[in-house]
Amino acid sequence: MRSARAWLLALALAGAGCAEVQFLAQGAKDISGSADGPVAGGQYVVGNAWRAGSVYYYPAEDFTLDQTGLALAYDGPPKRGTFAPRVTANGETFDARRLTAAHQTLQLPAIARVTNLETGRAVVVRINDRGPAEPGRIIALSPAAASAVGIAPRQPVRVRVQVLEAESRRLANALKRLDEPVQLAAAPPPGTRAVSSEMLPPPAGTRAAASVRSAAPGVVPVSSGQGPQAPMVPVGTRSQEPVRATQLAIQAGTFAEARNAGNFAARLQGITPGRVRTEQVHVGGRPMYRVRIAPVSGTGEADRILAQARAVGAPDARIVVE
Repeated sequence: MRSARAWLLALALAGAGCAEVQFLAQGAKDISGSADGPVAGGQYVVGNAWRAGSVYYYPAEDFTLDQTGLALAYDGPPKRGTFAPRVTANGETFDARRLTAAHQTLQLPAIARVTNLETGRAVVVRINDRGPAEPGRIIALSPAAASAVGIAPRQPVRVRVQVLEAESRRLANALKRLDEPVQLAAAPPPGTRAVSSEMLPPPAGTRAAASVRSAAPGVVPVSSGQGPQAPMVPVGTRSQEPVRATQLAIQAGTFAEARNAGNFAARLQGITPGRVRTEQVHVGGRPMYRVRIAPVSGTGEADRILAQARAVGAPDARIVVE
């Protein structure tokens, strides 16, 4: 039987335009982000800073994220008790059969396409958990999602993660509208669930991300909508992308001034002589200077160089795929 919250989310999305009504008609999985039905519980979360080892992560809304790196399969969040269900960072019940994932900084939930760059297999997933904590990994996939793109347990794989902006914004807006109750006949009030998180002080010069946005008791608002919108890409959509040769690299830092990038690159030369390069890129229309170490022969060397780069003053260094 559908949860009251799933019905409320469906009603909220239904009021946003004809295309979303059509989207609902494709099946409950398209709104909830699950591959096999509505989601029980859960709320919209940005969250606080968190730490894995010596690395701090700062969650923030990003509806246009497009990144490469290493992915792994995971078994879900830890249990809080012997008989307690596994609960994701935004309060949903984890189900290994659903196409879900964990990301270190994205808003939850978010809809994204994950592509295995080694095989070209891609699948659209719902990101609803925080992680992975493993250094040098950018996303952790549920068993079902990992299987969909061909990732075996304990086998890091080169991937591309692309947030689907329209899908993620509509889902976020629908969940946020649960905070603005209006009278709606026969609509049951949604339940609320708390999300537990460890409050971590950010390092000097930084600030924590916005706090959790939770759903208040009440009924779901239904908007008038602004006419038809583009069709949604359902979670579970699979595709086969072209495969090309790739190599791993360490992105050590990005700087606004070429001089600072050069000084930083010189510091890294002691780790990998002859493999440190500085290149100009454009970020948000502005010229920036990126420092990378490449090529890297494989995952083992990438992990070793990443640890060394962080040790000499590159806390934001990460593994990328070129």
